[in-house]
Parts: sequence; C-alpha cells; structure tokens
Amino acid sequence: MAYDNVFRMGEAPPKEEINEKLKSSLAILYQQDSYLLKKNSHEISIAHRLALYIQQKFDAWHVDCEYNRDYTGNKKRINGEIVRPDIIIHRRETRKDNLVIILIKKMSGNLSEKKKDLKKLSGYKKELGYRYAIFLEIGTGSEDYGKYSFEYVEP
Repeated sequence: MAYDNVFRMGEAPPKEEINEKLKSSLAILYQQDSYLLKKNSHEISIAHRLALYIQQKFDAWHVDCEYNRDYTGNKKRINGEIVRPDIIIHRRETRKDNLVIILIKKMSGNLSEKKKDLKKLSGYKKELGYRYAIFLEIGTGSEDYGKYSFEYVEP
C-alpha cells in the first residue's frame, strides 16, 4: 500500500518504503546526472537533481530544496540559526506532516564536519518534528563515483 497516495493525519510511509524510494531516486540520479557527479559539482546542484527524482516517488507530498519557511511563513530558526535543509519531504503550510529531512554531503568531507552535521540534523528532527532525518553521503569525482550511503539520525 502506497501511503503517500492515501495519507491520513499521523500516518507516514514506513522506513522500508522510504529506503526503497530513496535508493531508486539515487539510481536515477547516477544514471541521468553522471556528469554532475563525476565532475564533483556543488552539493546544491546535486541536491536539486535528486529532489526532482524523489518528487516522482512521493507524488502526493511536497519536495523542496533549501526550504527555509515555517507554516506561519516565517523563516525557520533553531538556536538563532536559519534552517535550510538540503531536501525535505513535507506538506507545506503545516508542521504536522513533516516526513523526511535530508542533509547531503559529498563523501570527500571530513569526519569532524560529519559529526557536526549529524548533530545539526538531530536537532532539526527534534525541533521541526520530522518523522525521519537522513544523512546522505554521495560519492563524486573519479574515486567515489557510484557510491553512496545514508543513515537515519535520531534526536
């Protein structure tokens, strides 16, 4: 049963379905946008293309990049910092239907930055009420092309 087509308040697709749709979207990204990945393009470019493929899988949801608004129209802030996640799957104009928040980094990043990003993502999940928070590492350039890993983050 595809939850995104019959969503009722409080229900969300299970983690397994999120995994399947994310993996499928990543496969399309590597197939359709290999140039961006092989040329080590900026994370924002990669996130945008991935969000397009994710939107195809979550057709009853909104998928946005760098979205910094709250249902009230104000910019989202946590500890005074403006929140601009790479990709979110949500319903606009409400906080009740925040499904997935994704932070994307290239695999070439360093470990201390990853720890900082995981902590930030955990805070986003807790403060903004997302059902799932995902840290996604994408392989770019000649060494890491074709690789990816993602992990769910808890508060």
